[in-house]
Amino acid sequence: IFKTLCQRQLSLVTVNTLELLIKMLLSWKREKTALVVYPVVNQSVTLRVTGVTGTIRQFTWYKGSSTDSNNQIFSVIPSANSVTKGPQYLPRASWFPNGSLQISGLVPTDQGNYTVQIQTENLTQVTVLLRVNGDFLVSYTHGFGVQLIPQYPVVNQSVTLRVTGVAGTILQFWWYKGSSVDTNSQIFSVIPFPNSMTPGPQYFHRASQFPNGSLQISSLIPTDQGNFALMMLTAQGLAKVYIYLPVHGKYSSLCNSFIIIIRSPSWFI
Repeated sequence: IFKTLCQRQLSLVTVNTLELLIKMLLSWKREKTALVVYPVVNQSVTLRVTGVTGTIRQFTWYKGSSTDSNNQIFSVIPSANSVTKGPQYLPRASWFPNGSLQISGLVPTDQGNYTVQIQTENLTQVTVLLRVNGDFLVSYTHGFGVQLIPQYPVVNQSVTLRVTGVAGTILQFWWYKGSSVDTNSQIFSVIPFPNSMTPGPQYFHRASQFPNGSLQISSLIPTDQGNFALMMLTAQGLAKVYIYLPVHGKYSSLCNSFIIIIRSPSWFI
C-alpha cells in the first residue's frame, strides 16, 4: 500500500522538487520504509509526512537511523514556531508544520537514512533512506582533470593541484584525502559564490582553495604524499577526478651529496 501511494504521489512531482512520501500510522512503534524516489544533485527533495492523526505537539528529524542526540538536525514545536537546531543542522534544511522535512540544493553527502519522531498523543517514529542520484555523472569529464604545479613537489615547498577543463559554472566542490569520496575522507567542501568553506575530518591549515576548484598545499611534508580526489558540481552536472601527489626529498641535500662525491679524489685512487 505504501509503495502504491508513493507511486501515485510521484505523478504530481514538479521538475524542481521531488517528494518522498512517508506514510505514518500511529500504531507503528518503529517502521523502516523502502526507498521510493531518486532525487538528483542540485534539486530539492521533500520528505513529506502524511497520515498523522491528532495534534502534532513536537517533531524531531535526525540524520541517520538512530535518534541519538548527536544525529539531530532540528526539533520543532509547531504551535510555538520554535526550532532547536542540532549538531547535524544544515541551512539547506527547512520544516513544515505537518512534520515534513525539505532539503534544497542536494549534494552527494545528503544521501543516507533520515529518521523522524512525531509526538502527538503517542510517539511515532519512522526511518527512510534517501538516495541522491549519481547516475548522471556528466559527459563533459573529457578534458576535465587536475595538474600538479610544480610537477615535482618538494618537501617544505608548496604545490597546487590545479583544476582544468571545467565546463559550466562551479556550484560546489569537495576535496578528499585518499581514493574514496566518503565523508570521513573529506578535506573541505566549498561553495565559491559566496566564498563558503566547510572543513571536513581531513582538513589541515596548510590547505587552501581557489574559486576554480584548485587546491593548494603549503609547506609540504612527507605524509602529504598520496591520493587526492576532487568531486565538482557544475551547472552541467557532477564529475570526479583523482590524482596522486608525490612529495620528493630536499633537492639541496641531494646536491650537497653530489658535490661531496666529486670533490673526494681519494675515491678514485
